Amino acid sequence: MCFASPLLQVSPRNTVLARLFVDLFRDSIAEETYDAELAGLQFSLDYAGDSLTVGTVGYNDKLPAMTEKMLGLMRSFKVDESRFELIRDQVSLE
Repeated sequence: MCFASPLLQVSPRNTVLARLFVDLFRDSIAEETYDAELAGLQFSLDYAGDSLTVGTVGYNDKLPAMTEKMLGLMRSFKVDESRFELIRDQVSLE
């Protein structure tokens, strides 16, 4: 599933914010997705230019439920300030 928007790359600020969102969200779901990965399910969120791509991979009837859960977590996502500081510093070093 790909969500494209020209707003993601309209300015350097928006580009950085999109990248930070993806990195922070991935970080926040690491514990949630660990057991799923052991069971052969994977969730991905990627940023490229003008789009965010959401995907799930695996051979399991639980893929729709996992996708729904992850999208729900994205909608209710709140940034942890301490994690923000760490990830912001990592992004600025790249």
